[in-house]
Amino acid sequence: MKLLKIGVAAITALALAGSFLLPSLASEENTSVPVNEVDQSIPAVPVITGWLPYWDDAPGTATVIANGDIISEAMPFWWSTVGNSQSVSLKIKSTGTTLAKRTRLVGQMQAAGIKVLPTITDSTCVNASTSSLPAIFASDQKRANYVSQITQLALTENYDGIDLDLECFMYESRLWSGYQANWVKFVTELGSALRAQGDLLSVTTPPIYSDTSGYWVYAWKQIGPQIDRLRIMAYDYSTGNSKWDPKAKSQGDGAIAPMDWVKRIVNYAVSVVEPGKIWLGVPAYGRNWVIAVDGVCPTQGEVPNLDRVTWTSKEVIPKLTELGVTTTVSRYHSIHKEQNLSYSRTFTGTNNSGAARTCTVTRTVWWQDARSHFDRLMVAKEAGMAGISVWRLNGEEDEMWVRTRPFAQSISEQPLTVELRPDALVKLGEPTTLSAAVRPTTAVGASRSVANVPVRLQQQNSDKSWSDIAVATTDATGNAVFTISAILSRFRVSTDLVTGTWKPATSSEVIPAIQRVIELTQISTAPTTKRGLVVGGIVAPASLDNPLELQRRVNKKWVLIGSATLQENGAFKLKWDKPPVGTHTLRIATPATPSYPALIFKLGKIMVK
Repeated sequence: MKLLKIGVAAITALALAGSFLLPSLASEENTSVPVNEVDQSIPAVPVITGWLPYWDDAPGTATVIANGDIISEAMPFWWSTVGNSQSVSLKIKSTGTTLAKRTRLVGQMQAAGIKVLPTITDSTCVNASTSSLPAIFASDQKRANYVSQITQLALTENYDGIDLDLECFMYESRLWSGYQANWVKFVTELGSALRAQGDLLSVTTPPIYSDTSGYWVYAWKQIGPQIDRLRIMAYDYSTGNSKWDPKAKSQGDGAIAPMDWVKRIVNYAVSVVEPGKIWLGVPAYGRNWVIAVDGVCPTQGEVPNLDRVTWTSKEVIPKLTELGVTTTVSRYHSIHKEQNLSYSRTFTGTNNSGAARTCTVTRTVWWQDARSHFDRLMVAKEAGMAGISVWRLNGEEDEMWVRTRPFAQSISEQPLTVELRPDALVKLGEPTTLSAAVRPTTAVGASRSVANVPVRLQQQNSDKSWSDIAVATTDATGNAVFTISAILSRFRVSTDLVTGTWKPATSSEVIPAIQRVIELTQISTAPTTKRGLVVGGIVAPASLDNPLELQRRVNKKWVLIGSATLQENGAFKLKWDKPPVGTHTLRIATPATPSYPALIFKLGKIMVK
């Protein structure tokens, strides 16, 4: 942000009668957001943050929540520092931003998993030539009081942290040498106080190019370890004249943030601050300058507006179209990575005396669109930065979210399913294999190789904890095989986080498929209806909770005729009382359990006399 806030001033689109909404008139009810056709259920890395201006915070909040998969933080632009060199206090920027409203918006975003770090600015220079904050920073007592106010605000209003945007003293370069050390003290003490209560400190500053160039008073190298976020206002390279000046050789028009300039800022920032803390600021706006006036412009009739005009990114094309300008002639600057366009309009009317007057006004427009923002995101991520911060949210083109989401998903760890299967039945103690299968669950994951994923085989301990007993890597199809001795124990496989590729995953528990054996020790040799039939034996391995059944084949169905519970050594005795005379087909059966498969032992045909 700059002290001249984008969209604050009332502006008129050249000579048209239509005007823009002033901040105080912006409707809170218009909170609709674009429908994004990209699947938002696919995990994505949050690569966007941004500021929510007080005049558009409710619609902006709706946009943030709708895109919560790729934006994890927002900075409502709510608070100012006011006062003088003796004492400062925090003041809400707009009386319309009531406590009830703040509580509602903060609650909505936090419920959606979005951290809220409202911005505090410096307004002490508004009615004075210099900022009062350097004097506050220089006094231990005054500095401590300011720190206390900020930490109390974060605590009282349930914020996740605070974003500082203290710009007034950036204009006092002749005094920076005396300011810097105290600024660092202030940031250090505030960061410590906020973290002590579980809050974050974000600092927003204009750009620095080296230790001694740019706005070096903000001391990135010194404050880097003391802060949680650094947000760089890498824009407003060209601000130019706010009004047409016929005497000026140049009106100061140009790219809002030329890419070479942005890269210079990025290169220095990542050399002195941990890159993962840094968010590269991008402008969601453009500027329209008068660069030439031919003739004498009328003061009555068609009267041109010769002021510089500022539009949000999403307004640029509609506003130009409204003016009758063909936007298809705009070009994306190959070096600066911004859109620009020039056009002329002729105005006819009279002067105040009624004499005819005609002039042709030529204007040039520079703005950043979704492509500009994405190109800067690529620069930030290639440098290891966290992502981009947008001034201001809800000023961006809808396409920014659509263009960014597939990339954010592509660099995110995607979920896996892991399945563990025991192989064919084996006897207790014999070698057996457990097969693991690793598979992606999203379309993004399906485009990635599942080869060489480390898989850990784990065995459950007696206290229900798990221990790693073997490690393998998947083959080209995502499979891995473990060979173990068949024992009565629970096993599972787990995969660890693969940074930038896969989320961790764990399979269901399995027990090796152990084949049980029945050895008969007794069977009636000449069963009769009077004596009945007795069958005894031993089952190995034993399962005390798995009763045996003696079954008879009747009309193509197996019917229960007797049952028995195994003893601890696996011994059993089954008895069929008063069997009818005849030949009967019998078997011993037991259903499957979590530990064993079903067991069938055929006794064959038994004759009863």
